[in-house]
This record gives sequence, structure tokens and C-alpha cells, in this order.
Amino acid sequence: MIQSESKKGAWIDELPVVMWSLRTTPSHATGETPFSLVYGSEAVLPAEVSLPTFRQLGFHEKENDQRMREQLNFVDELRDQALYRMHKYKHLMTRTYNRRVKKQAV
Repeated sequence: MIQSESKKGAWIDELPVVMWSLRTTPSHATGETPFSLVYGSEAVLPAEVSLPTFRQLGFHEKENDQRMREQLNFVDELRDQALYRMHKYKHLMTRTYNRRVKKQAV
């Protein structure tokens, strides 16, 4: 079946939305979003930009700059905690998998 050119390129239009959702969704293994692990803070969602939210109404530029500087001091700690949780998660998955494996006689 031959697809038209518009159908072939349609997934490309959806790619930024899909990537944004992956970057702003917390990982079960780390407990953090990839965005927060890279930038040290949570992203402002597109819906928050267009609608007035508490986050927007409580925004003060000078206070925000100060808080961002303070949070940047803890980015390495946040990443270390995420790494610890990821190792713990992998260990749990390995233990769960190995519990179900039946040993074969050689």
C-alpha cells in the first residue's frame, strides 16, 4: 500500500509534542523528569503559559532568579539521588526476574 506524502510526514509534526511529553514525565526508575535532571528545575508546561496558574501569579523575577541559583547548587545531589534510585530499581527488577527463572540441569 502506497501512502501519500502528507501521511508519511505526519509523524514528524507530532514528534516535538511526543518528545516534550517524554522529557516532562517522571521516570519510574529515577523518580525525576529528564528535564529536571538536565536543568535542575521543572519545565513550564505550554498550558501554564496560556492560562493563569498559581505558578504564574506567584512569579517574581528577582525571587525566581535567587531560587534558581539556590537550586543549581543542588543539581548534582538531585542527580546522585536519581542514580541511586535507578540502581535500586534495576536491582529490584533483576531480583524479580531471577526469581522466575528456572535453573536447568546440565
